[in-house]
This record gives sequence, C-alpha cells and structure tokens, in this order.
Amino acid sequence: MNTENKFSLCEKNSPSSYADAFKSFSIEQKNTYCAMHELKHIQQNSYGISKTFCLQTADTECKAVTFTKTIGQGGFKKAALLDDGTVLMFPNVDVDSVLSRTFAWTTTVDNEDNTVKFLEEIGVPALNRKKAYLVVQNNEESYKLPVLHSDSFEQYAAKGWFIRDNKNSESSFVSNKEKGHWEYNFKAWEEPIKPLVRDVANMVLNGFKQITGDAGNVVLIETDNDAFEFRYFGFDFNGPTGTRDSVPSEAERVKYQKYSLTDLCNTIAEKSKSLISDIAYHSLYSLNLGKEQKDYKTTEAFSYKVSDHFLTCDFIKQVVGEASHQHDFIEL
Repeated sequence: MNTENKFSLCEKNSPSSYADAFKSFSIEQKNTYCAMHELKHIQQNSYGISKTFCLQTADTECKAVTFTKTIGQGGFKKAALLDDGTVLMFPNVDVDSVLSRTFAWTTTVDNEDNTVKFLEEIGVPALNRKKAYLVVQNNEESYKLPVLHSDSFEQYAAKGWFIRDNKNSESSFVSNKEKGHWEYNFKAWEEPIKPLVRDVANMVLNGFKQITGDAGNVVLIETDNDAFEFRYFGFDFNGPTGTRDSVPSEAERVKYQKYSLTDLCNTIAEKSKSLISDIAYHSLYSLNLGKEQKDYKTTEAFSYKVSDHFLTCDFIKQVVGEASHQHDFIEL
C-alpha cells in the first residue's frame, strides 16, 4: 500500500473539520496524528493501556513491550512503566483534541532528544530520554508514534544514581550513603555540591538557558569510599506546552565570551541557587531531620543558607577556575 493510501482510512474516520489540517501534515505528523487517534480509542475501550505494542529504538527494529502502569501524567504528556523496567513518555490524549496535540508533540520529542544529545556533548549528565517509535496498530494499518524512551529512576538507583525530581519528591530517591552524613553545618556540603556548580558553569558558558524550572533536577552519584557527589540531571525541557527550543544557537553559545568574570559569577550563582537549596532541603527533610514543625522551619531556613554560603564569586572561581573568556566552554 502506498503512503497516501496508508492514511486514507485514518483521514476518513477523522472529523471533517480536520481535513485541511490533515492535508498540510508532513508524513511524520500524519503518523503521529493517526497513532494518537488510535491510542485514544484503545484507552477509551480498555480503561488504560495494558496491551502489547512494538517499540522501535535506535538499537532495535521492533521490540514487544507491555505497558504495566502509568507512573506520572500532566496536561500534556504521560509516563508509563514498561514490562522491561524502562519508561515511555507519550502524549496525554485524554485532554484536548488529537489534532492540537499533533503539532506540539513532534516538536516536544525532537527538542528533548536534541537537548539530551547537546548536554552529553558538553559533558553534563541528563536523563537518557531518546527518541523512539511506538507502533500503534488497528485492524488494517499501523502507525508510528514518536515517543521518548529512557531508563527508570529505579534502574538508575540500582547503579548508584539517585535522582531528585524537583516537581515530585515522592518519585525522588535517597542514597543510604546520605544517612548520618548531613548535619546543619556548611562543611558537610562543600565537596558534594562542587561538581553541580561546575555543571551549571559549563551550561552557562555554553549558552544553555533552561537550567532551572521544570528541567532543573539533580542526581546524587555514589562514588568510592562511601563518598558521593551531586550533578545536574536535566529532563522535562519542554515544560507544560512542548513548544520550547532548548538547544542554544551558535550566537548564544559565544554570548558569555564578552561577559566580565563578575557577571559570569553572578549568572552561575543565580542559576545554581534554587538547585542547591532544593538539594539541601530535600536531603535533610527526607532523612527525617524535620519531623517536628520547628525542625521543618530550621531545615527550610538552613537550605537557603547553604546556597547563600557557597555561591560567592570566590567559591565559584575556586571550584570552576578562572576560565578564559576566549572560550565558549569550560575545561572541567
């Protein structure tokens, strides 16, 4: 069957008001629309997704996967745990029309995939969400829905990477190495947060802007001798609408060559502040150091003091080094 015939039944079953938009779609957008249309039909008839699909990744032509449960959802997207322990991010077709999702979703997938590749290129960790395709089939045809496929937080924790999701503390993980480590003094925090400040500096000097907000997450990585370090660990770069373009242009990547060292320090401090205060708060509170209301207030107040204490220009220069402004990257 040729490509146009492949989509004829899907177009026929769509509302007549969609006709002009459907004709303007690219092949990938038509695949996305038809797959979402079929996915919505499956969900409405099965009260969730429990059937087996074919997943196409860069490494596999077709791997049979089963959705076991939904582990998160918002107005724009859903996350489901697969039977192999990995996670699939796909559009939330329960809200709004499939048509309105089609344009934004292809942009969402490409932006997240490209952003992860960019961060890998500059040496900053990120959730390994990569573009894949979910093959959604009706009785007569199959359509490929672009999705985001990654390891689960549990799989990361098994290898000693404990992810802190700033939007959902319930899904965050705490390392056993933290227990008994934290105290309400600054010295305990100095070494673990240095790698995070380096990551932020690296992103700033490469023109990457989306450091905080939905994407501003961190990971605790266990190292040797019962030690650990915090690193930046971005995901959800698209925000709630799926319209952001996170990868900086060449002009944005060289922008900070013209900045003074003081301006650079201030920018790095500003971008690091919420990440570090969130780390301090969640680390202390999740380890039951804040059971009482007064302890809660002490924990909250100390978390802000941690970021204020370290994010001085002297500390940033010590951690990062006085990078030459002739470079658009930093040697770490």
